[in-house]
Amino acid sequence: MLEVSIAINVGGLAVLMDEPTALMSTSSSQILLKLLGEHINTGKTFVITSHKIREVAGIGDRYTILRRGARVATITRRDLDVRDIIDVLTKHMSPQGLETYSLDTFGTIDSGEEILYVDNASIADDRGIEILRNASFRLRRGEILAIVSIDGRGVKEICETIYGLRRPKSGKIYVKPGARIRYIPSDVSRVSMLDMPVAINISLRSIVGGRIALLDLDEIEAKARRIIEASKANVPSIWKPLKSLSGGNARRVIVWREAMDNPDLLVVEEPTANLDIVSSQSIAMLIRSIASRGAGVLVVTSELEDPSRIGYKWLILEDGFLLDPSSSKRVRIHPGTL
Repeated sequence: MLEVSIAINVGGLAVLMDEPTALMSTSSSQILLKLLGEHINTGKTFVITSHKIREVAGIGDRYTILRRGARVATITRRDLDVRDIIDVLTKHMSPQGLETYSLDTFGTIDSGEEILYVDNASIADDRGIEILRNASFRLRRGEILAIVSIDGRGVKEICETIYGLRRPKSGKIYVKPGARIRYIPSDVSRVSMLDMPVAINISLRSIVGGRIALLDLDEIEAKARRIIEASKANVPSIWKPLKSLSGGNARRVIVWREAMDNPDLLVVEEPTANLDIVSSQSIAMLIRSIASRGAGVLVVTSELEDPSRIGYKWLILEDGFLLDPSSSKRVRIHPGTL
């Protein structure tokens, strides 16, 4: 935020900004957009590249849509309001409408039983600062629970702790014995090998676990084709490195890899980070589909729009405490067992 603010204030009459809010929470993004509006009134010109249509819809005078490196359309604001602009931009980005996905490859999961119980847990970041204090919540099969961090703090730490990569500072985290847990981080490099081929990354867990032999190229290729077909990712060659894909396509590959591994508990970090509106809606549909088949889904995000986009119950993380948005009271769950 500081670097972006400096560029705005000391830059010349024209300022180029590449995804300026990509790593910002919703509240920080709103502050930045307000700052941009103030400087526009002083005569400065801003050119912004962004995946976040709803953010830029309220401040732009002219919009150019790019798809796969080619210009699709240029739109002038004129008398359009924000809602009209969002509709027009979305239509140009996805002229055939929203994509739908078949999840027939999923297994059957019994719904309703408790899959996750967090009991009075506190979680600290790498500096030892508590970002979650004395929190308790439950998650059942078929449910989607979102934790929305107002300032963006703690998103990664909470996900990694639930997944088992970190230990809670205090309290307990219980997962149903034998449950299959899968984790989708905001940065695919944390669960992949970017220099390795797309096909190897898709089968990475099976190769490491010995379920697929590294030299069994037919099985590796078949699995890669299934994931790519389901995700509709644009992958020119499954034998090119994962890092050769755009960020959005690499994210699709990893998201569908985890989702199609028949999880009992799916932990999703920043589900719409750095994604265009069509990809965001597609992943939202996928998350709802996973839950409808009986998995418990925990979403941790800094995007205030994510809960309404996906449609689930949610809690607010503010100053280290979980709050019920309907009452602004701290969440308290009576102890229980799995």
